Amino acid sequence: MKEGSEGYRWVLLVHQLPPHPSKLRVKVWRRLQRMGAVAVRNSVYVLPYREHIYEEFLRLARKIREKGGQVSVFKADAIDDMEDREIVQLFQKARGRDYREVLKALSELEGRLKSGAREVEGSAGELQRLRLRIEDISRIDFFEAPERATVLEAFRRCQRVLGGAAHETSVPVHSREAFSGRTWATRSPPYVDRVASAWLIRRFIDRKARFVFVGEGEGIGEGWVPFAMPGVEFGHHGEDCTFETMMKAFDLAEPVLRQIAEIVHDADLKDGKFGRPEADGVEKVIKGLNVVLSDAEVLEVGGRVFDGLAATLSAGS
Repeated sequence: MKEGSEGYRWVLLVHQLPPHPSKLRVKVWRRLQRMGAVAVRNSVYVLPYREHIYEEFLRLARKIREKGGQVSVFKADAIDDMEDREIVQLFQKARGRDYREVLKALSELEGRLKSGAREVEGSAGELQRLRLRIEDISRIDFFEAPERATVLEAFRRCQRVLGGAAHETSVPVHSREAFSGRTWATRSPPYVDRVASAWLIRRFIDRKARFVFVGEGEGIGEGWVPFAMPGVEFGHHGEDCTFETMMKAFDLAEPVLRQIAEIVHDADLKDGKFGRPEADGVEKVIKGLNVVLSDAEVLEVGGRVFDGLAATLSAGS
């Protein structure tokens, strides 16, 4: 996360909120938490500088002003008398707390799996929700808190135990014609399984597809088709990631898609099932796109990445 040899750059938001409405304070705090911001002073929040982060702070500032609050957003190379190392430690400490909460849930799930106290399908759903939580934390883990490695290993252990008890997932086969011109909904941010699945939809299932992103707690619009979300038909099932589920659901058996499915599986689930060497690179590319592009742009540019990957694999390179 270094910005050159001279140190880090930061973006700060300083606010003063009106006493009413009282719920504004809660909304602002929750928004800052979702962004991963940490407080360095009373009502002074900081994030590592990135253009999209700066713009998100500006959007939040506008909302605060609309409600009668006072707010300033600015970039800085240093923060008063704090060293960069101290600020980094604040971020690592905050994300460490988040990871430890997930680790506790994973440990409890692993114990239940080993004791046979949970049904496989219910446990798979729970593990999927924890995976999404890890993904959300990782998105704002700007300085790689040490607890991350422990959580990922605990997640992989649960996968292995669950995999030993899982059965082959049966997925109903759908007609592609019935899904033409639909609106497909998924969660933000679009990481590798969502980007790959959106590419699969547009290239092989619904060439007129429109994609929307649904925030936490938001409902699915009438007629929308949800994918890569917990508890939906086109999502994780058994040992399959969304991409694999959709291949089965629409009876897609092209050899190149089977290869891409293996790469997406390894990149998304990190269980090493197929041992695809391309998985790490593909995951890093998609994560990088999320740093500099909007959700919709990530799907667009990420689709070209998978176009290139498909062309390379088809050519046998």
